[in-house]
Amino acid sequence: MFIVAQIFGILIIITNVLSMQMKKKKQIILMFILANLFSAINFILLESYSGAIICFFAIIQTYINEIFENKNQQVPKIIIGIYIIISITLGAITFRNIIDILPIICSILYTITIIQSKEKNIRKITLINMVIWLVYDIVYHAYTAAISDIMMTISALIGIYKFDYKKEKEKMNKKTIMIDMDEVIVIGNFSNYLIEFLGEVDFSKLHSNFRQDLIKGKEEEFRKIYKYKNLYKDGEEYIKPQPNCVEVIKELNEKYDIYISTAYIWKGDVIDSATNLKNKFEYLHHWFPFIDPNKFIFMTDKTKIKYDIGIDDRMSYLSNCDKKLLFTEFRNEKITEEELKSKGIKRVNNWLDVKKELL
Repeated sequence: MFIVAQIFGILIIITNVLSMQMKKKKQIILMFILANLFSAINFILLESYSGAIICFFAIIQTYINEIFENKNQQVPKIIIGIYIIISITLGAITFRNIIDILPIICSILYTITIIQSKEKNIRKITLINMVIWLVYDIVYHAYTAAISDIMMTISALIGIYKFDYKKEKEKMNKKTIMIDMDEVIVIGNFSNYLIEFLGEVDFSKLHSNFRQDLIKGKEEEFRKIYKYKNLYKDGEEYIKPQPNCVEVIKELNEKYDIYISTAYIWKGDVIDSATNLKNKFEYLHHWFPFIDPNKFIFMTDKTKIKYDIGIDDRMSYLSNCDKKLLFTEFRNEKITEEELKSKGIKRVNNWLDVKKELL
């Protein structure tokens, strides 16, 4: 039985080491489940029943937590409390000597570990847990499990450096990109509403940055029809972003620190600001789930913020960055290359042009 126990110990080593080299929480959790299963069998074969029961309980906890996570729900605090009470109870039932307190502590730490949303916290708590398990395994002569603890401790330290410390350092060194939303990421419905309301419209003759100037004197009539409409939906479906936009921004997000900045208040209140803010946020969250929503900035005057690279359809909003990319749309088509060059601005006509400039 001793030799068989050590074979399972080797499996513990493999799964534990792999767990700390996984980037995503779900992958880490899967390795935890396998490691706990092998550990439980290992402890049973060595007649260390306190450790085995704690490991089986860890598997049950993990499974229950996954059910809540798959529903995008947090594990209720009462369930976490029950986990801790059960850990103490199970440890007390199988308690033989003072060293059997250690699996109880490890079980409570495991409960805390698997409710963490950030992988870096999982790695840090696991590091502490492994040191405690190391002492327990040595006392009970679970030598391969002890080797596993050492290996996992080393793996955790490598993971912390590789995925947490190094990643944070790289993030600090990443250049920031501020991307405009309207006419850059998406062409909304406002121009269509104007055409629908006024009939045929020649936007090339507009001598203003504000399309709503075309309905001067008719604002109230326009508001009655369009004020609360969603500029970013056709029926129930979201309007598709500009061609290649999502794919290019996703690539940029790997190399740069991406922010999206957009105004939501319309001159003359022709579109309701509160509704527009909500619609903009939902649109961005729908198409760009890989960008932290905290990086969606809703403001009118973008000259108040500093960033490294700007992508906008208005030259005035490119004054506070080092690399300036003017995204072509009808209001800036007549700006000459000489004028752009004099202000250090590069014109991009589409998202593939952006890719060529920045990737």
